[in-house]
Amino acid sequence: MPSYWIDSDHPVFDSAGYQKDVILFNVLDRAIRLTAFLLLSDGEQFVIARNRADLAAWVWTKDGISDKTLEQVLFLLRVHFAGRKVHVTAKAAVTQRIQAFFEGLGYQAVRSIGLVAYRLDKLLPVKPIGHPRLARMEDIDTLCAYQRQFHLDCFAQELTNDPREGFVAAIEKQLFWVLEVDGAIASMVRAMVNERNNALVVNQVYTHAPYRGRGCAKFLVATVVAPALQQGLHAVLYADSKNPFSNAAYQHVGFVSQGEVLEVEMTQEERTL
Repeated sequence: MPSYWIDSDHPVFDSAGYQKDVILFNVLDRAIRLTAFLLLSDGEQFVIARNRADLAAWVWTKDGISDKTLEQVLFLLRVHFAGRKVHVTAKAAVTQRIQAFFEGLGYQAVRSIGLVAYRLDKLLPVKPIGHPRLARMEDIDTLCAYQRQFHLDCFAQELTNDPREGFVAAIEKQLFWVLEVDGAIASMVRAMVNERNNALVVNQVYTHAPYRGRGCAKFLVATVVAPALQQGLHAVLYADSKNPFSNAAYQHVGFVSQGEVLEVEMTQEERTL
């Protein structure tokens, strides 16, 4: 059997096919491949990577992938990534093929979410509201509560870990911003520069329910990304494909869709003898 193991600096990541999808797969490129404990590829048509056992494996496939190559992907997923649970993110059509394959082996989907990748190069005018500022340590209780609700809204699951430590580190590094409206925190956003990709990565955008529909997230995101654009960077983020409000808000700021990936989590029922 050929060896599919590769290093994070393999030439496949510089190929035209991969670079075409580098925004769509920015989590794979930015956060996963450099720390992956499993990184597999045929060198041209696909990459499979995972850096944490509790998170999804990311499967990049070149456009027009053949059935024979997809069979290689399915084989590698079954051998290296499948236990009682299979958890993957890929282009929507590929995820659907992966799901059908594992359903044939007795797995059942328990959760799925579509993520639209966006890129911003030029801001559109946004109506000001409230007071945007860097998050402070005294905000942590509120931010933790918002993060738990954000996770529940996005993934329909309770957050299992305590986000406090992560917030402390992010606030110390000045990565978190909040928007105050009438003296209360209405929205939050995290933004970090990825120098390798010349991008400002925006995530954890959340607006507290009483303040939704007032343009809070739009103004906060626009405020946070504006300095990066002036420095010649672009901004990237993901939005839940089933949330028309967040997608519309990002598009009104100037974000342009780069495509969609689909994440699916499947489990296999324990068989009794």
